[in-house]
Amino acid sequence: MSKSEFLQFYPVSHETSCKLSEYVDLLLKWNAKINLISKNSVDEIWVRHVLDSAQAMNYMKKSQKTLDVGSGAGFPGLILSILGVKNITLVDSDQRKCSFLLEAARLLNLKVRVINDRVENINDEEFDVVTARGFASIDRVFREVVRIKSNKILLLKGKNHDLDIQEALQKWEFEYITYPSITNFSSHILDITNVRKK
Repeated sequence: MSKSEFLQFYPVSHETSCKLSEYVDLLLKWNAKINLISKNSVDEIWVRHVLDSAQAMNYMKKSQKTLDVGSGAGFPGLILSILGVKNITLVDSDQRKCSFLLEAARLLNLKVRVINDRVENINDEEFDVVTARGFASIDRVFREVVRIKSNKILLLKGKNHDLDIQEALQKWEFEYITYPSITNFSSHILDITNVRKK
């Protein structure tokens, strides 16, 4: 999928389109120096990373205070910010990735907060939504964000999401809705609420 095909599938304003292009260009430049995305996915960046992240907007509101866990190269956190999420915090334990996130936010004039730390060290703060993409198992996500007050957790998961859910249900009680991904028939978005330890 090219940028033009992305725009046909997910139309955005000219300003947003330009910011997405600038972001992709910066990501590819940095990726030559540090491993932000796999080299196998570079040719599919618009569908595999940008569109895959953008679809999370279908299940949240731009006004919601959001915490993006394991932000890495900015998926989905920076994409959500470019698309208009007003209050978003990006967390990653890798200092080099946080340097990239800060540079991207500066160049694109994005009002995001970047925290270089492990998510379990974030306490006493409330968020409307916690997002994560390719970060960890559902069980681990719950363990690491259990002290964070949030109304829901939005996870972009791959083909093994069913097994992941069943394993998490052995240790946790939670409600969830599963939505099919628009980028990969075997992937899904999990909209999770009311998480509590068994």
